[in-house]
Order: sequence, then structure tokens, then C-alpha cells
Amino acid sequence: MSLRMTTRPEIDAALDRLEASLPKMLEDFGAANVLTTFTAAAEDIRRNAAPNDRNYVWARIQSMLRGAGLISVK
Repeated sequence: MSLRMTTRPEIDAALDRLEASLPKMLEDFGAANVLTTFTAAAEDIRRNAAPNDRNYVWARIQSMLRGAGLISVK
């Protein structure tokens, strides 16, 4: 993404696309290797979000990873 996302709907749309792509990433790369690809895409979203939305983005990303069983629930 090259443009800063300025609204929550824009951020949510990008996060929704990322979440929808996670099963395919897992299929293509396997659980052991998916984090590199996922992290690059997630960081792009976080970096392009407005500073006051970055914690929200982080929380959504963590939720995706927990839901996919890639990180443990604490």
C-alpha cells in the first residue's frame, strides 16, 4: 500500500483482506513459514495507518494470529 489510510473503514477493509488471505498463506507456506509473509503484509497496513489507529491495527493482527493458531492465547 502506498497511501496512508485515514479512516477506520479503510483500515478495516485492508485488515479484512489480510485476514481473508491468511488461510491461503497457510496452505501455500505452512504454519512454520507463514509468519514472514503475513508479517510483511501486516506491517504495511500498520505503517500506513494513522498513528492513533496503530494500536487498533496491532490488536486486530494479534487476533488473526491467535485465531489461526499461530500464536498462543495469553
